[in-house]
Amino acid sequence: MNALVNPGFESGLDGWTVDGLVLPQGPARSGTAAAQLIAVRPYIGAPLAPAGVSQSVTLKPGETYHAWCWYRLESGSAGRLTVALIDGTRWRYLLERAPGTRDWQHADLIFTAESSSGVFWAQAATEACQFSLDDCGIALMAITQQIRDALVSDLQQITTGNGYSTTLVEVGREPKRITEARAPAVYIAPGEGGTSELETISSGMGSAVQRFTLQMIVRSATPNQDMDNLLDDVRNAIERSGSAVLALSDVVTAAVTGWTETVTEPDIALDTYYREATVEVTYLYRRGSA
Repeated sequence: MNALVNPGFESGLDGWTVDGLVLPQGPARSGTAAAQLIAVRPYIGAPLAPAGVSQSVTLKPGETYHAWCWYRLESGSAGRLTVALIDGTRWRYLLERAPGTRDWQHADLIFTAESSSGVFWAQAATEACQFSLDDCGIALMAITQQIRDALVSDLQQITTGNGYSTTLVEVGREPKRITEARAPAVYIAPGEGGTSELETISSGMGSAVQRFTLQMIVRSATPNQDMDNLLDDVRNAIERSGSAVLALSDVVTAAVTGWTETVTEPDIALDTYYREATVEVTYLYRRGSA
């Protein structure tokens, strides 16, 4: 959920504090309006009057957030745009005195809040110029209980009818910026050492995506049972049309990212053993991304 009020300036400048000359009008990236930040010199030889907007937001210290905006230079090639998230007394920059182009560009930032009070801040300055600012946002990147339940539901389907006994262990999650486009539900074959990096994916809009990894320990339920089909079982669980996870709109893809197999409880006299496999499955999902 976007914490900013009127993030696309479709309701004029409602919710925003204005500094200098700012007009809520086109050209816009979406809708009909953007914030036109117009830095001017009121008269020849006068100091430059920067133009900017800002909005206060409430943050949760220790939580991870995604902040983003879209911008375009309309005039004044020497002008520069700065966009920042002020976290208490700390400035976190999406852009710092950045030049622009005549194409819409995306800037974003993933950060862990240190304060309960934040300010989304943007300013055009340096020389006389005009920047369009549109589709801004700040969103909490917190995994929901709904996603947790869906992850576990999918992986528990693997035990149905195949004779495996399965335990699930959550091994962590971390924010990750995603830059390269990939189709949903990509299977990533394990590489050397039994693990591989998850291929990056994107919505094509510079979205920030959160990565959530489950480690599943699967043990054969009967002696000498092979586990040759286990990887296919995992793939079917995370890719099937009825997948609880892929049915959630925030989930982008799922992939097998690690695999190791060991023999346990060998009995040489009886020539019996059990197999145990550790499968790592990673899900990527976005929360409130632009």
